[in-house]
Parts: sequence; C-alpha cells; structure tokens
Amino acid sequence: MSTTTSLPNTPLLTTKNPAYNDEVQAAIFPTEIFDLVIDDLAASENRKTLLSCSLVSKSFHSRVKHHIFATLQLLGGPQFQSEYNRKQKGWLQTLLHLLGETDRLGTAGTVQTLVLGNIFKDVAQLFRPCWLLMDPTVPSILCKLGGVKKFVFKNVVRTYRWTSFSEELSSAIRQICASPSLTSLELQNITRFPDDLLPCSSNLESLSLILTTIIWKPSEDDFTIFPASSNIVSLKNLKTLTVVIGAPFTNTAAECRLILPNLCQLLQIKKSEPSRIRTINITIGYETLFECDENGDIDIEESKRQLEDFDAVLSCPKYSFLKAINLTVACKKLGHSLDPKVQCHIDHYTKNILPVVRSMASIKISIRMTDYAF
Repeated sequence: MSTTTSLPNTPLLTTKNPAYNDEVQAAIFPTEIFDLVIDDLAASENRKTLLSCSLVSKSFHSRVKHHIFATLQLLGGPQFQSEYNRKQKGWLQTLLHLLGETDRLGTAGTVQTLVLGNIFKDVAQLFRPCWLLMDPTVPSILCKLGGVKKFVFKNVVRTYRWTSFSEELSSAIRQICASPSLTSLELQNITRFPDDLLPCSSNLESLSLILTTIIWKPSEDDFTIFPASSNIVSLKNLKTLTVVIGAPFTNTAAECRLILPNLCQLLQIKKSEPSRIRTINITIGYETLFECDENGDIDIEESKRQLEDFDAVLSCPKYSFLKAINLTVACKKLGHSLDPKVQCHIDHYTKNILPVVRSMASIKISIRMTDYAF
C-alpha cells in the first residue's frame, strides 16, 4: 500500500487586489533566465547596459558583478605631475574603498583575473619612476583580493628589478602568488625575481616567465635563468610552462646562450616524481640558441648535442603527459630583410641541425622563424 503526500499549491508570491479582494499570483522567473540575459550581454561586451542592469534588481546585480569585476587591471605609466595621474590615484582610492569594510556585496571575491602592469610607450620615459608602483594604495588593494585565479604582472618596454619594489608591494605580490586559488601566473620583464617565490601556489597549472630572470649573479657574465634549487617542475598540477628568454637593453647573448642546458637542469629536478606538464613553450633569439665561435659561426656539433640532451631529458617516463614542445626562434631583421649573418646561420641550421631535431621520435619540436621580438 502506497501513500502519496500532496503539497499545498501555495503561490510563491501573491498580491492583494483591494478592488476585487482576491489573490492574484505574480509571475516568477527562474534565476537561470536572469543569468542567461546577463551572460548574453556580457558576451557582446555591452558594458554600459550591464551596469544599468546591475541597478534593476538583486537578481541582476549578483550576476552582473561576476562579469564586471571578473578582470581587474591596474595599469600605470611614468610619473608626471599631471591631472591624469591625480585622477588615477583618486580612482585607486575609490577602488580601495569599494573593496574595503563597506564591501557588503562581496565585490573582492568576484575578481578572478588580476593584471598589474606598467606601460612605458617609448624609450624616453624609461628613467621616470612608475607612479603605480609607488602609490601606497596599490598594496592595500592587492591584499583585499583573496580569490584571484590568474595573476599577470607585466612591464611593457621597461624592465623592473624586484628589489626596486617597496616592502609592502613585494609582500602583497607574495600573498597573491601563494594563494591556493591561483592557477595561472605570468611574469613579464622582471629581473632578480626571488627564487624562493617559485614554486608558489600548489594548485598552479600555468606558469609563464616572459623576459624574466629568476635570479641574478652580479659577479658573473651570465644570468642564471633557473637556480639549481628550483622546484618549478615539482608542482604537481603544472600543465603549461612558457619561457621567453631575453630582455631589452641587456646583453641578450650573455644572458641566454646556455638556455638549453639550463632547461635540462631545471627539468631533471626530482626525476623520480612524475610531472603533469603537457605543453612547454620556449621563445628565444636565434643567435643565442646555439653555441657560436668567436667568428660568429655556429658550433654545429655542440648545438646537436644540446638538442639531443634536451630530448633525452623529456623522453623519460616522468614526462608521460607531455604532448608538445613549441620552440619559437626569433630572428633579427635589418629593415625588411634578415641580417646576412643570421641568414647564413639559418642555412647552416637547416642543413645540419634541423634533420637531427626531426629525427627525435620521442618529442616533436616545432621551430618557426619570427621577427626579433626583444
């Protein structure tokens, strides 16, 4: 014998009509419909309409907030005593107030991507300090953001030393890098980056080091791209490693000529532990990739050996998840044509080295020539 319990058919929302003294059931829309409307507006990048929708109702506001504040960019430029700088600093104060104690709507928790950057448009501005890195409000803002999943710290044109940052800013950046929520980290144009900051979040899936040196040895001619004690590959969830070698206004050749041995050293750390790395992206200037003699000619045998060592490291069972290595070679150009010496190197490479690369059965390495980007 089965029994059926019937629930009373109670309207979710009712209104009294004083004229007719009866109840009229109001229309109730599922939350999913509100979300679809807002998501469609966000996809069309109609920011003005999104902001208007946030004022309509709480049902709209909650979804709009996740789109409006999903990405937060703090971009600064050279220090000037100008109205523009004063307005920007005022905006930072407003943002800090929004994320502060009055943040009853939970705005800080909706920021998924944080971009902190310094934009210098030309070389003439290089020796001016960046107001964004000097403003004491910035570290306070960063400390409010506890759920960031992707952190991008980029410096365009100008290279910054980690030691030039204030203690408050360095501490705030360390806090973000160590957050369990962080899954993607991109660093661009930073020198003397502290090696103890990497590895950072244990949940990191993507790491990009663009024109960034991890540690500096002032007593030697070469940068140390990766210190011997580095544990980057021991990050259990790391799937993509991107390395762009070189820096403007530095001796690129001295910095980068040992890139393949350094990468081998890095990737051999803790060989017994399996790595989940699936993709390795490397970009480097052509003349710094291969060993050259005093006349600038390629040492073909040494270059072959380095490539073979690199392939051997990546062929071990530790890298069973590895699917692709993308090696991008950037070439200098004189006007619209290649430097004749570089063109000669390419011819030597195509004839003597490329066949060796193509014969490496374990890992496919794609090499393409691009404009010199450093």
